[in-house]
This record gives sequence, structure tokens and C-alpha cells, in this order.
Amino acid sequence: MGQDNSKTSKPPGQQPTDNGNAKNGGGMTLPDGTRIPDYIKDWGATGEPTVFDKLSSYKEITTAMDAFRSSRKLTDILSDPKSSITVFVPLNRAFHDIVIPTGKDMELALERHIIPTRVEKSELSRIREAQTLDPNTVIKKVSRSIDGQRYVKRSPNHNLPPGKIVNYGEDASNGVFYFIDQLFI
Repeated sequence: MGQDNSKTSKPPGQQPTDNGNAKNGGGMTLPDGTRIPDYIKDWGATGEPTVFDKLSSYKEITTAMDAFRSSRKLTDILSDPKSSITVFVPLNRAFHDIVIPTGKDMELALERHIIPTRVEKSELSRIREAQTLDPNTVIKKVSRSIDGQRYVKRSPNHNLPPGKIVNYGEDASNGVFYFIDQLFI
């Protein structure tokens, strides 16, 4: 009973294939048999995962990720290894009890969550005003409450309370991201 070594006996340098795995949850298998999940894309020149790559693995933000994926423009921004961005990603619960925008309205709402420059955790509380991708929206301030929680305010705020930052940020090759409990509609 011989073992099928066809996956590991391919000549060096041969391109990876999906080996039919697209039907089995996506991803690809490299010629040496290494399995690569479908959410890991081209990691660019740095060899490190982008914001898009990292965000794709979190179950707490699947609604936001579905919305990001529905916009080619936003997907390109989040996955561009040459960009430098900060993203305030709304958690799934941020979409509860609201009328969820669709299409271009959703794209615009998510543009309000992206600053086209990298703001590290140590610099977050120094934000006084940062332009988002939506030219009509700025992040006004990140502040700390008495209980130590961090909140992000935007302008215009349409009478919405500030978004609560529920994690302290994670780095990626092309930026940093924070989870928040609000969708900036």
C-alpha cells in the first residue's frame, strides 16, 4: 500500500494550486503539501500579514469583514502591503439594533473607520483630529474614561455617543487596527 506522494514530488518552483480545496473551505496547497488558508493572501514584500489578512481570522467582526469584502476599494486598501492605515473595526454587535446601510452607503460608513496613516497604540490618545477616508468625517479625539476605557469620537457625530475601543490594537504589516462597539453611520 504505497502512499501518494504526488503533492511533495512536484518539481521545485512549481506554482501552488488549489488542488480542489476551493470546494473544501478554500485555500491552497503548496507543492510541498503545506496548506494555506484562503484568508491569507499575498503578504507583499514584507512577508507579513496585512490588516485584511489578520482581520479575516476574527469571528467577532464577520459582519464588518463581509462589508469590507463587498467593496473592492476597501478590500484593496486593507490588503495593500504598501499602505499605512489605522482601522477602527466595528464588532458584530455594532450592527445590532440599527438599520444597516448597504452598497455605497455601507462603503461610506466603513470609510469613516479608516485613517490613512498608522496610529500606534502609544500615539492613540494624542489624536486631536485625524481625517478619515470619508472627506466629511474626522476622528476628533480618543479619550479615556474614569474607568480606564478608551473611546473614539468623530465629527460630525450625528448625536451618537463615542465608540468604545474594546481592544488595545494589533499591528499588521500595513497598519494597526482596533475593535470598537459602534458603526459610524
